[in-house]
Amino acid sequence: MRDIFRISDVFRFMTVTYLFKPLLLLIVLGGLLVQCSTPKDTDREANRLFVQAFRLTEQALKLEQDDPAEAYTLYQQALQNIDQIIENYPDTQVAVDV
Repeated sequence: MRDIFRISDVFRFMTVTYLFKPLLLLIVLGGLLVQCSTPKDTDREANRLFVQAFRLTEQALKLEQDDPAEAYTLYQQALQNIDQIIENYPDTQVAVDV
């Protein structure tokens, strides 16, 4: 009759059990960390584009009387930034507000 538990079986079971659980926990926590950081990055980029568009609009407003062609170019750049927000970051609050 075979022994119910051999030392190698017990060691293998303990190694798998004690190493697998912390490894699994690290994988799950790492995945959550990546998912939690991603929306903040997209919000940050969308906000950056919006602020840049706002500044371009302010500059264009100042130039309207003196250099309308340059003002028009700045307005176009601002609109391109707004379009990028809507196309690339549609789930952000900035895209919803625009």
